[in-house]
Amino acid sequence: MSWDRRYMELAEHVAKWSKDPNRKVGAVVTKDNYVIGIGFNGFPRGIKDSRARLNDKELKNLIMVHA
Repeated sequence: MSWDRRYMELAEHVAKWSKDPNRKVGAVVTKDNYVIGIGFNGFPRGIKDSRARLNDKELKNLIMVHA
């Protein structure tokens, strides 16, 4: 299996961690075949993942940290 495919599979796995009910997005940042960062859509640290916030599209899009 190629490294590109491995990293894509890892990004797909990380996307499952997203709390956003509408978008499940994950990202993997690599350099020289080493993972140097991963991320997924979610609210910044300290902001709770309440249903009200997650279902308020306008508010969610303002404060969501995007992968």
